[in-house]
Amino acid sequence: MRVLRAHHITKLVAVVDSSLPREGVNPRGGRPVILHTNETIGLLLFSSFVAPQRTIRGVYTWAQTYYYRRFTLPAYSSWVRKCRQALAGMLRMLDQLLMKDTAIRFMDSTMLEVCRLVRADRHRVARGIAAFGKNWQGWHYGLKLHAACNARGQLAAVYFTAANAHDGQQIPHLVNGATVIAVGDGTYNASVMRRKM
Repeated sequence: MRVLRAHHITKLVAVVDSSLPREGVNPRGGRPVILHTNETIGLLLFSSFVAPQRTIRGVYTWAQTYYYRRFTLPAYSSWVRKCRQALAGMLRMLDQLLMKDTAIRFMDSTMLEVCRLVRADRHRVARGIAAFGKNWQGWHYGLKLHAACNARGQLAAVYFTAANAHDGQQIPHLVNGATVIAVGDGTYNASVMRRKM
């Protein structure tokens, strides 16, 4: 396995630039862009590869500590805004990387907590999309990530729902016309959905 080094972030940003167009100069004038959206995506991805951070503030602190010479970081509030803007580009890149023509798919889901259960009534960031859900680990408050991959472990489909969504109901989002065999655990065993598929 190859080890990622600090200088590899430049190559990762170049890959992002080849997949997504870089925003140009502000047509209305104003200040020049300090940190491009593609550089934000590169920082977020590279951080998840080499030093996984649990929060956006953690990624910001990590980038300030190790990449202050390579990137000029804006103030933290502007960084948060940049991360929100980068989400659409990250989803476009993910869509380009999916192996959509996979004939055999393995499906599963995992919970994505947005906060601890004791803070669920005060949580504001994902209010309206997050919900309470239960799996074999217990109760969670947040979202659920449904994914399908091929036999080599490459992603074929990804779908996000509230945590209370049943896995079996998400099968149409994880398979397509190229799918011949879909394999999942017992939660994908809904008879109505099986007949429909």
